[in-house]
Amino acid sequence: MQARTRDDLLTLTPDVYLRDGYRDAAGAVRPALLSDCATAAATQLLAAEASPQELALTLEGVRQLLPVQGVAGAAAACRSSLPKVVKKLGASSTEASSQRS
Repeated sequence: MQARTRDDLLTLTPDVYLRDGYRDAAGAVRPALLSDCATAAATQLLAAEASPQELALTLEGVRQLLPVQGVAGAAAACRSSLPKVVKKLGASSTEASSQRS
């Protein structure tokens, strides 16, 4: 793992670290994804103050989208899952509020 500042980690987004795909030429997960990129993702989630629900639903969204979009669409899968999570959590909050009334 390289020495990186917090600012470096905040700019290391899925568009950047998934540019070359998830796996290397041999089919193994690229090592950087398990170190620097994982630290960057965790730093970004911490900075965004993501709730456990947002994290779990985003992970589930990515899990479902990756097989459909393939390795080439991995960054797109990451980007497209978050709006779905926000929409779902917003709907859940609205539903819960209306049920309390």
